[in-house]
Amino acid sequence: MVKGDSEWYIIPDMNHILRRSEGTNTILGAMKEFKSLMQQPIHQELFNRLEDWLRRYQYDA
Repeated sequence: MVKGDSEWYIIPDMNHILRRSEGTNTILGAMKEFKSLMQQPIHQELFNRLEDWLRRYQYDA
């Protein structure tokens, strides 16, 4: 659905709330883990990928 360039990545050990996560869980286990992980920082590799992308596609407005 994106017109133009697009990219996608799978970041190992990153869960759906963008935090580092180890192992696998059941649905109920994941909900408990998500609540505890909300206090953790967003996965650093996500920031690295975003920074790389922004540097490549920046323009003077």
